[in-house]
Amino acid sequence: MLTIVIPTKNRAPFLKRLLRYYMDVRCPFRVLIGDSSSPDQMEETSQFLFHEVKNRLQVTHLTYHGAREVQSKGWQADSFMSKLIGYVKTPYVAFYADDDFAIVPNLQKAVDFLETHPDFSFVCGEAILFTLKSPGTVGEVEGTNRYPQGSFNQCKVSERLESLFSNYIGLEYGVSRTVQKQERWGRVFDAKVNNIGGEVINTAFVVIQGKVYKMDEMLLVRQGHLLQSSRGESDSFNLAFRGCSTDSLVKLKTIFCNSLQKAEKDLSREETEHIIKKCLWSFLVDHLRALYVAQSPKGFRRRLLEAVKKNRDLKKCGLYLYSLTSQGKMKLPALLRPSSPYYKDFLPVYRVITNS
Repeated sequence: MLTIVIPTKNRAPFLKRLLRYYMDVRCPFRVLIGDSSSPDQMEETSQFLFHEVKNRLQVTHLTYHGAREVQSKGWQADSFMSKLIGYVKTPYVAFYADDDFAIVPNLQKAVDFLETHPDFSFVCGEAILFTLKSPGTVGEVEGTNRYPQGSFNQCKVSERLESLFSNYIGLEYGVSRTVQKQERWGRVFDAKVNNIGGEVINTAFVVIQGKVYKMDEMLLVRQGHLLQSSRGESDSFNLAFRGCSTDSLVKLKTIFCNSLQKAEKDLSREETEHIIKKCLWSFLVDHLRALYVAQSPKGFRRRLLEAVKKNRDLKKCGLYLYSLTSQGKMKLPALLRPSSPYYKDFLPVYRVITNS
């Protein structure tokens, strides 16, 4: 019923760590790897699949040796990736990169929900982002934070779009109907935009195609690290305005206006353009504000928090106390308590990333 699709390029250690997790939890789903790595890393992956994975997973390893450099632009610049979803033969698909953990026990719950709710296009769940204290794939966890996900249950497409862009979150990590994912993926590559624009197109079409359901269960564990494709630009200012260039915005506006008018035929062209302009304006304001705050001089509160973090005992005590609150339930001390609703799902991931 479901295929997990994993794009990878020159990150064999991340891919091997992920496959170890899928083997540990006895993943019953098909795994499709789209590998555009250099020959040495591709060989490293092939040897791992042959000697360690063998028949423990249903793996298809697709390889491509002619991919362009995509580190600074994201998957949207890699022609191999545009064809990858086309190899999926199951009715449902989950798209996760080689550094993202799909929580296997809950994927079937997402499929079951879509099977009985034809008006929904996507299922996501609770998610966290973690960092390690040292570079690489294995080590001591520095910390964990909630990675925002959400539901969009409004009946009208225009209402879902306005709700999405008024408090934008990326909807890329979850379970989709394969046909709908293929349509979204095609739209992304046809638009010829950068990483930011591609994510916005994919996310917007998730809510255009149907409603979105967020499960209470955990469905995603991501790692923040320096090799993420989204961190290819060294200058946040340049990155911000590449994603928000006039050319990109005109493309997005045209794509979304045409799709919204097709979905809601009672809207005039003027009404449609007003809604889409409002959505894109909200996204721009939030996106640029977040980048500005990240680059702005540190205020007293941030300086105080950093001072506390430098004191090992204070940091440990403060984190423990915060993890006991409802806001701190995604912090590491909370996740490692057997009483946590996420304990059983998070523990196998924790064991792999800490090699414990």
